[in-house]
Amino acid sequence: MRLLFTALLFSALSACDGDGGASRDEDAAFEKPDGNGVGALDGGPDGAAREDAASGSDGSCAPAEQAVTVMGQLHVAGDIVYPDPPPAGGNHNACWGRWGVHDSELADERFVHNLEHGGVVFLHNCPDGCAAEVQALINIVLPRDLAIVTPYAALPTRFGVVSWGYRMLSDCFDRAAFERFYREHRDRGLESISSEPAASCL
Repeated sequence: MRLLFTALLFSALSACDGDGGASRDEDAAFEKPDGNGVGALDGGPDGAAREDAASGSDGSCAPAEQAVTVMGQLHVAGDIVYPDPPPAGGNHNACWGRWGVHDSELADERFVHNLEHGGVVFLHNCPDGCAAEVQALINIVLPRDLAIVTPYAALPTRFGVVSWGYRMLSDCFDRAAFERFYREHRDRGLESISSEPAASCL
């Protein structure tokens, strides 16, 4: 009788793992994938697995390009409030911004004029800092014409690229997508003007 009790006790204990929890097979049964195909228990405390899934296995988050309906193309004075920032066209200031890198924010009514001239504007807004990515944007812009990089506080994501009638928004840096956007939309504005603005505009 005692031998039978000992065998039953050993069998019950072996069905549990070392710390009294469910067996590893039972743990695996609870790891159902979530909407991103990531196990519900994956990722650890820092959520690394979830972040990788959101940005894609190759580090890309595949930002989507949007066509934007442009309403207006007139030169107007004063500040302009665009209803859906960042603007990809519309009425704008008579002065456009200088091409290249801007350390302080270029007003959107100025860079919209650059878009009219066929420019592509790279935007960033990282309150928590993204110095490496901003430098990468600068590296994209510096060797190219008809290009601008500027901080933009109204940007709803960390990064954005706009041209006349098109924009791409992204919370992660995707160099290949940004460079493709530039190639496809450079010099596709209403005018083709690569000159710098008049001295009175600077």
